[in-house]
Amino acid sequence: VLGSATPSLDSFSRAESGEYRLLRLPERAVSGAQLPAVSVVDLRQELADGNKSVFSRLLSEKIEERLARKEQVMLFLNRRGYAGFVSCRSCGKPLTCPHCSISLTYHRDGKLRCHYCGYSAPFPNACPSCGSPYVAAFGTGTQKVETIVKKAFPGARVLRMVPDFKGKSVAIIGGGNVAMDVARTSKRLGASEVTIVYRRRQQDMTALPAEVAGAIAEGCELVQMLAPARIETDKEGYVKALIAQPQMVGPMDKSGRPAPLRADKPEVRIPCDIIISAVGQATDSQVFQEFGVPVSRGNIQAGENTMIQELEGVFAGGDCVTGPSTVINAIAAGKVAAANIDSYLGYDHKMSVDIEIPLPDHKDDIPTGRVELKERFARERDKDFDEVEEPKSFEEAMQECSRCLRCDYHGYGAFRGGRDEQW
Repeated sequence: VLGSATPSLDSFSRAESGEYRLLRLPERAVSGAQLPAVSVVDLRQELADGNKSVFSRLLSEKIEERLARKEQVMLFLNRRGYAGFVSCRSCGKPLTCPHCSISLTYHRDGKLRCHYCGYSAPFPNACPSCGSPYVAAFGTGTQKVETIVKKAFPGARVLRMVPDFKGKSVAIIGGGNVAMDVARTSKRLGASEVTIVYRRRQQDMTALPAEVAGAIAEGCELVQMLAPARIETDKEGYVKALIAQPQMVGPMDKSGRPAPLRADKPEVRIPCDIIISAVGQATDSQVFQEFGVPVSRGNIQAGENTMIQELEGVFAGGDCVTGPSTVINAIAAGKVAAANIDSYLGYDHKMSVDIEIPLPDHKDDIPTGRVELKERFARERDKDFDEVEEPKSFEEAMQECSRCLRCDYHGYGAFRGGRDEQW
């Protein structure tokens, strides 16, 4: 489903030709809803009136009003960096990318960057075309707007939300699948260096081994036994490095893994431009706890029958009880809960098979190994968001089908002795 008020010419042409099905939405989703009021301000007149700021007087007033009411303000600008382009004031030629022939963007760190291919170069002392020293940055980018906002509204908390990873050094905190996803995504967004910081050993990571191996193959560096201690910033509050405290292997904890203990070693400085905490996900169990549901370490406390002993008629199952697990285990918990709720309500419903399932025939079954999916070369896949694994060939798919274990006949239930012909 492609949804847009301004579709690309390619998509719209396909819709017009009938290749895509075109559905128009002539009305807004909510009946009676109206578009927000928009005020167009002529900044040329603002400048003529003595306002040299990139913010109009009206915009500044509205920001002040929102901040006074403890509300938030969102400013949108489709220009990354500090200034949109750099040009010579003598010959007028802009500085362009030698690979893409587009204007280079000036960034706050003094670098000129191409937002297409990632090329970067230091700010020149003279024009490369005519040699004039009068080279300057023009235009306004999100970095410049951020600086202006901080000076104009010193009491406001400012966050610049720009996924600008090209040429940046990124540190990822965590050791689970979420951390691996974030690390591999950072590489695809153009990060020059990606460091995964984990406080335990690699063999203790909760991420799937294949995910860890994939991240390392794509150029992510894994540093083990380091616990984040603090963040080093410059005078403007921008990240310069992650300071970590070395750890040592300790006794086994409740998770069955060696607990990390503080090691008597000096702190380690990991230079970086961006720090992302990716320590996984957890159930928002606080609201349940407020209503009397027993919660321990963030998980709802329920028995194997999914019943909560302290609250009659309340059942729970899945990740909110066990913590992160598989979809299969969550489905099993749902089946257990369904059966026990049925019994609790005084029923004894049966789930029966209404068709005759033929017996499996093992005469032509030849023990065969599993076909493992192949992966694209790491040097290719770390530059895009296409599938990492290659699909099976027709021959491989047919061979896998021949390994069918006939779950339709030997299916496994989660209660009442498994599935035969009736649950």
